[in-house]
Amino acid sequence: MGEACVWVGEVYYRLSQHDSVAFYLDESKRWPAQATTQVRRMLVEGRLANVTGRQQEAAHRFAQALARAATLSDVGLLSLAYLEQGLFLTERGQLDAARSTLALHDSLLAETDDPYGQTANLYLHGVYWVNSSQYDSATTVLTQTVRQAEKFAYTRLKADALNRLAQLYRHRGEYDQSLTLLMQSLQIYEGLQESSGVANAYLNIGSVYSYTQRYASAINHFQQAYAAFQAMQDVKGQARVLNNLGVAFDYQGLPDSALAYYERALVFKEQAGDRIGAANTRFNIGAIYLEQKSDYGKAARYLEDAHQIFLQEGSPYDRVYSFQALGRLRFFQQRFADALAWQHRAWRLAEEIGAKRQIWKMHDQLAATYKAQQRFDSAYWHMEQVANWTDTLLREENSEQVAELETRYRTQQKDDSLQLSRQKVTLLAAEAEAREATLSWQRWLSGLALAVALLLGALLALLVQAWRRQQQHEAELAQTNRSLQESNQELARQKSRIENLMREQSHRLKNHLSAVAGLLTLQSHTLVDPSARQALQESHARVEAIVLVQQMLYGKDLTHLPVDVYLTELVHHILRTYGLSEQVARLVVMPTRLPADQVLSVGLIVNELVTNAAKHAFSEVRDPALEVGLQPESAAQLRLWVRDNGPGFVPEGTEPASFGLRLVQLQTQQLEGQSRWTNGQGTCFTLEFPQYG
Repeated sequence: MGEACVWVGEVYYRLSQHDSVAFYLDESKRWPAQATTQVRRMLVEGRLANVTGRQQEAAHRFAQALARAATLSDVGLLSLAYLEQGLFLTERGQLDAARSTLALHDSLLAETDDPYGQTANLYLHGVYWVNSSQYDSATTVLTQTVRQAEKFAYTRLKADALNRLAQLYRHRGEYDQSLTLLMQSLQIYEGLQESSGVANAYLNIGSVYSYTQRYASAINHFQQAYAAFQAMQDVKGQARVLNNLGVAFDYQGLPDSALAYYERALVFKEQAGDRIGAANTRFNIGAIYLEQKSDYGKAARYLEDAHQIFLQEGSPYDRVYSFQALGRLRFFQQRFADALAWQHRAWRLAEEIGAKRQIWKMHDQLAATYKAQQRFDSAYWHMEQVANWTDTLLREENSEQVAELETRYRTQQKDDSLQLSRQKVTLLAAEAEAREATLSWQRWLSGLALAVALLLGALLALLVQAWRRQQQHEAELAQTNRSLQESNQELARQKSRIENLMREQSHRLKNHLSAVAGLLTLQSHTLVDPSARQALQESHARVEAIVLVQQMLYGKDLTHLPVDVYLTELVHHILRTYGLSEQVARLVVMPTRLPADQVLSVGLIVNELVTNAAKHAFSEVRDPALEVGLQPESAAQLRLWVRDNGPGFVPEGTEPASFGLRLVQLQTQQLEGQSRWTNGQGTCFTLEFPQYG
């Protein structure tokens, strides 16, 4: 009777009905049971404790089952105990203990021929390599697991291996392949009515959608996963879903929603005894308070708690992120000496593990900290490193991908054109065959009087054959149309990826230009000659005008910019730079979008004229006033003007003396416009130019 209760408990565990599992396990203890039955009961108790967040109890039950199985002669049961404990230790991140368990299990399997044990052992090795971040080894072993599971029809093992493989492809950015494998595993789990497998598949599918910025689909799958884990009373699963929901809302710029999910996830993770998982969630919460809420007290509490756990149990990457975040916290708190200490630790560790992006970030943060301390030589050196690493990362990460995507895009276009040509040829051939059939039918009809019966039979056969050919051609045409629709969908996805990469390149270029502006500022601090310093400061202002264009390009439209928003930000920035109130300026700019190259030329002209007014015209008047306008002159012409109330100035001759006025003249030619200077109550520059795009 005790053995039957354990067997029923195992069935209810597969159905994720945990209350029934606990009931039948308790019932089994009321009856005498063999030693093998006791081991099986301990294993089921360990699984139940694991999924319901009682980690210490689970560890005790698995160790107890393994010790008891080692005293028996049942090799299959001992193998199962090794597998259960090895998987538990691996998932808990206790990799040294897991490696010892794997070695003992390998030795056991060497003495027996157990195909299930060998297949399950392959899967366990794959999970171990995944948790050890050895992704190439994990891919090889899990692929072997899928093949062997198919060979012996171990359907559940195959689904588990597919699920793990999909996570590896997601890590490598191969999201389409990851989704394909996850859909296969989901289909198997649903067929087996494996609730835990279905829940994990939904969770992983949502993660792929989140990585590809399809947040609505991601949240929908996360919610299905959460409902499944909740029905199973799986605390760890619920915590994982809540954390992923927090990440999805964090990426969408919704910090309050993200915090709500992170805090709920933290409660579940601490309840489940998941220290590393809890540390990661604390780090995410601290990052939001630091970067988006500017609540440095709360940020310090969460980040420092996470840091202590990362030091004891985290990976080198965890520690790099922790050092970096604590350095940024100290920077915001203006504790620059402490900030430098943390930032140098992060930099050194990033160099050791070859984390290129983190090296780039640390140079950028170190430059900012040294600049805040007015240690310009050190800041200058780190900014040079930022520029070098920006070039390196841009080349490594974008150039090959853009080239590959563009090549695939053009190749796909050529293939589609060829496919259309083949389709037209097929249709023409079908029409020719139909005409030939009709002519044959007419020829046979003309001899109807000579052989009525024979000709009728031949005519019927010919019509059936022609009908079948027509049906075949229609089926082929439908298949061709489906293929073309799939190709068009793939082209749309490729186009979207190219646009995302181009947008990222624009963002990186903005960062690069910002670094150049910073270098110019730092260099100006080292110059003694006032004219040279002024020249560098003017160059810095021109670069800032270009940076503003690049910053605005990092949006949905990569070709046209809102000229009213751009000129408002530019004029206010110049006035603030020269210590003037924004109220000095009156802007009469139409709310419209212009091509990026026209906006850049207009911005450079306005930058020069407003800067000249701030430096020269307003120094001689008591109440400075400035007017900047951009309005349509006609259907195809625009009129730009900049007017100040200074003493007045009109350039002499056709070749202006100063570099700034030559730049205005050059940009006027670039816009193909006509300009004029007038003096009244101050100076007014007017430019009429054609509107494109």
